[in-house]
Amino acid sequence: MNNKPATNVSRFMPYVYGWIAFLLLAHWTAVLLTLNSPNESVATLASWFDLDREYNIPTATSSLLLGLSSLTSLALIFQAKHFVQKMGWGLLAILFSYFALDEILILHEQLAKPVRKLLNITGSNPLYHAWVVPAIGVITFLVVVIFILRRYHKQLRVFSDILLLVAIMGVGVVMIEILGTYVYSNTEVYRIIMIPIEEVFELFMSSQILRKLLAQRVVRK
Repeated sequence: MNNKPATNVSRFMPYVYGWIAFLLLAHWTAVLLTLNSPNESVATLASWFDLDREYNIPTATSSLLLGLSSLTSLALIFQAKHFVQKMGWGLLAILFSYFALDEILILHEQLAKPVRKLLNITGSNPLYHAWVVPAIGVITFLVVVIFILRRYHKQLRVFSDILLLVAIMGVGVVMIEILGTYVYSNTEVYRIIMIPIEEVFELFMSSQILRKLLAQRVVRK
């Protein structure tokens, strides 16, 4: 058995990065078209690549990356030798499955209205996108888990590394979402700058999670 990361990972990732760059350019093109053209056909075509919309190509890409992360985690269960490792990969598979579904079904947005009502958050509040409140709680929990794994279970370092990527993605998305509330009224700035920053960052971090998982695969001879 050759314990080296699969070499195909390094060959595969540039295509992912290239596709993310294409989606960014396509989004900017879509925004410019919709801002300057009232044509319904143009608007429909642009919506396929608009990073600020759901059920389109960018959403499918994000869901696919996270879905592949889930499938890779499942595959790693069969490679793991110890029960704790198998359980770790299983939990990651469940986590990434949820994230993939969330991209399609927008589950986190369903938390916004009840949380706003519970905390009496108004439109001028930076926490208006109220799903960030429970998200901050989840990120805090992840940080605690990462600390415990790194401090007391160094043999499980790979799991803390992957969870760290998840936490970084969460912190970045939450911060950008909060900052976005300050420029939301400026449609051009929000759609041309804030939305691409958030969505491209999320796509990039999702690709890094997948890369880390694929690198754990052992090439067997």
